[in-house]
Amino acid sequence: MNISPHFMTKVQTATTILTGKLLRFLRLESLHTPRQRTHPHQQLSFQKALIQSIMASETNPETNPPVEPQAEPTATAAPVTWEGTIKDYFLPSDVDCMLNAGGFDLSNKDDVADNATKIYVRVKNKSMPKQMPPWTQQNPDPAHPLWTDEMCANFKTWMDNEFP
Repeated sequence: MNISPHFMTKVQTATTILTGKLLRFLRLESLHTPRQRTHPHQQLSFQKALIQSIMASETNPETNPPVEPQAEPTATAAPVTWEGTIKDYFLPSDVDCMLNAGGFDLSNKDDVADNATKIYVRVKNKSMPKQMPPWTQQNPDPAHPLWTDEMCANFKTWMDNEFP
């Protein structure tokens, strides 16, 4: 089967957007909905309605303009190392947050290497670093920005090179 890169880019983008929207919705819904037992048919009906709502918003060209394919970001030309590159990606507030919530130390190379896949997935899909009100993941704090594509590529290179 021959699938064009343009099609795969669109599929990946749609998957990322849908996953993010679904997770945000479920997080918000769990905060505002009292815990109660529901019949499985009610849950299924709710899930279908949620998916239809998300799909409808995704196909609206005003809220979701078409995504143009872009070249895959590449890592910097200099060697990517913990001391020279990666360590500086984690702000002191990130370190404090993960010590309290995540149970590992972002200022410690071994802890970051042990949790690298989880970290990479979260920064790549822009769900980390977490933004605090009034800032959001879609409108991040300039003093605490989300990782750029280059930063993500550098982190992936660091992982692929076995954490130099």
